[in-house]
Amino acid sequence: MADTSTTAVKHEKYFLDTIVFSVQNTLFKVPRYHFESNSEAFSDCFSLPQGDGPKEGDNEENPLRLEGIDKVDFEHLLEVLYPLNISLNTGKNEAIDVDVTYQPRWTSVLKLSTLYRMLALRCLAIERLKDVVESDPINQIALSRLYKIPEWFEIGCKKLVERGEGISPSDAERLDYRTTYYIYRCRETHKSSGYSGGISKLGASSGSSSHDRCLTLVRTTFDDEIVELKIASQPTGSVFRDCFSLPQGKGPKEGDSEEYPLKLDGIDKVHFERLLKVLYPIDISLKTQDKTQEHDTPEEIEQWTSVLKLSTLYHMLAPRRLAIERLEKVTTHDPINQIILGRSFKIPNWFVAGCISLVKRDEGFELSDAEKLDYRTSFILYKCRETRQPYNKRNAHDYTQKISNLVYEAFKDEIEELRVASIEYGDVPSPSGAYYNYY
Repeated sequence: MADTSTTAVKHEKYFLDTIVFSVQNTLFKVPRYHFESNSEAFSDCFSLPQGDGPKEGDNEENPLRLEGIDKVDFEHLLEVLYPLNISLNTGKNEAIDVDVTYQPRWTSVLKLSTLYRMLALRCLAIERLKDVVESDPINQIALSRLYKIPEWFEIGCKKLVERGEGISPSDAERLDYRTTYYIYRCRETHKSSGYSGGISKLGASSGSSSHDRCLTLVRTTFDDEIVELKIASQPTGSVFRDCFSLPQGKGPKEGDSEEYPLKLDGIDKVHFERLLKVLYPIDISLKTQDKTQEHDTPEEIEQWTSVLKLSTLYHMLAPRRLAIERLEKVTTHDPINQIILGRSFKIPNWFVAGCISLVKRDEGFELSDAEKLDYRTSFILYKCRETRQPYNKRNAHDYTQKISNLVYEAFKDEIEELRVASIEYGDVPSPSGAYYNYY
């Protein structure tokens, strides 16, 4: 007989909570794991404090209702997340091996994984649909715009430029006539022998082959839209928006009243007060204050630093941009703090500018400053300072350019990480390797 004297313990991995969804009046009960660990939208909502009593999704009587979602789309998503057929889960690298020609299923998966920001699943759906969509460039461009996939947009436009037949009136309507006009301009340029390519904001230059020249032509012509798609394709979630956008159940909701407040654990009250002061100014002067004024008071600097901190934490993009703008001049006077803030709040331009200032200036920096930066950073900066010694200071522009290049090469990996991370907050990224041109 089995020993029942010892209390059984829950397995650390395979003891899964379930969640009940209601989609178009149909109940689905599945493990909560994938929605919690692989969806930014759901994980953000689940991470906020829960009230007393039954929670939405706990049982059939209190399901989590997903309004506006098609039941078939949701079924397709669950088929991939929780395959009932064991053969579905035996693909390469443990990828889910389903019929890649079944376009409706994977389009549903792409649609909902984009909506709920299930990033790994979205990448899988894009990969599974790749060959299917490339056979229809008009549809490929439409899907690229709908689901923010810049690579599909580039490939679809390139195919339309290169192919022999033109675009039918019905396809021109699907694309929109403005896009069709630019496609025809590209076709005309591509067919002429005089085209030699160009440089776009994305850093694409003409190559030696016709393929490279055509892709460069597309990128140059549709530069702005491709940049927008690249930015939109990055995670840009807002914790509160994600939670508020999910369906609400019956009864009192957290935040509805003083009896049911939304508790924000771990947040400093003073920081939150400063954020509210900017979001909901009681003093009208806060709205009309000249942002170009020479100096902010120490109290205002503290206020805007708090706003930057919480707006970054909660992905509140407009207050974040305003805080960056207000602190821009202040940080230039303190390169140590400029580097620290640039790292903490994913502002690559501040990080680079602070490093350049410390390398350029005649005096070094104190031990206390080295500790603030960390010793590794201090070591790299002093190596840069040592390397700059033979540089000629008489030509100020050339001197600054050389030091900028020196800093970029020394911190290339970290600058690139900050550049990519800044996209999450809606910042338009500088092209890789281009920061030194700004100083």
